[in-house]
Amino acid sequence: MAEEKLIDCGENYNILNSIGGYDNVLNAIEKETNEEVVLKLINTDDNDYEKFEIEKKLVSIASELNIGPRLFDTFKCNYKNKEYYVLVLEKLNNSLKDIFIENDNIVPREYLERIFDVLVKAYQNGIHYKDTWIDNIMLNNNSDIILIDMGWPSFYGAHLNVENSVQKAYEQILKLLRFKYKIKNIKQAQKDTIEYMKNKYETSPAETERQKLIREAQEEQSRLLEIRLKSRSKTGYKRRRFGRDRTGEKKRRKRNKSKKHSKSKKHSKSKKHSKSKKHSKSKKHSKSKKRHTRSRK
Repeated sequence: MAEEKLIDCGENYNILNSIGGYDNVLNAIEKETNEEVVLKLINTDDNDYEKFEIEKKLVSIASELNIGPRLFDTFKCNYKNKEYYVLVLEKLNNSLKDIFIENDNIVPREYLERIFDVLVKAYQNGIHYKDTWIDNIMLNNNSDIILIDMGWPSFYGAHLNVENSVQKAYEQILKLLRFKYKIKNIKQAQKDTIEYMKNKYETSPAETERQKLIREAQEEQSRLLEIRLKSRSKTGYKRRRFGRDRTGEKKRRKRNKSKKHSKSKKHSKSKKHSKSKKHSKSKKHSKSKKRHTRSRK
């Protein structure tokens, strides 16, 4: 820590208001320089001290690389009867959100490319930035892209090579495009990002685990279908360009129908014949009865 002594936040700073509805991020003016700054307050619990140290390290590295806000000071203070660790950060007024709204909910390609380069640079220097969304991307007075809010879930880790940094940056760009705000040009922005990756970094997006599982399932399904079709080819099944043509089965159905029709015809004829026979017999019997009765008389 820069200072071990506990001070009051209002002793050196005039606190104006909270930012974005967060009670732990405050707009303030430094009394000595009259410069507007941002105070980020972090709880003094044991776990939160680790978070404070991680964020402090990330911000200081990002500040040196000109991809994060400048870090002016760190100290421990008392605010509203509670103790906090404090990061004193540069105040940034221009955000990607403003540009996004001005462009009718469209993220311009120029800014996407610049954000992509900043993310690649971050991963190459061990800053694993995980909170990429429109409100967390700002512009400084020189219109440089600045990443803010480097607390959890971001962390300091391995310095990735260019290829892995590009893949991680692409994942964060997808998160940026799909998170919270209704961006109109999502599909076009994805295509533009992939094209930029190919042109500048000579690489394409890696296959995700989900995409890999889907691809493997489709391949297995097509393999089983081929086996089924081969086994059925003996019984007359054929495969064409737009599906299967069951010619053998159709022919068998036609033959069966014709057989049934011929059987039904024969059956109906035999019925008629038997009926006519019975009718003729009954007529003969009635005639013979009449003759017999006459002869008796």
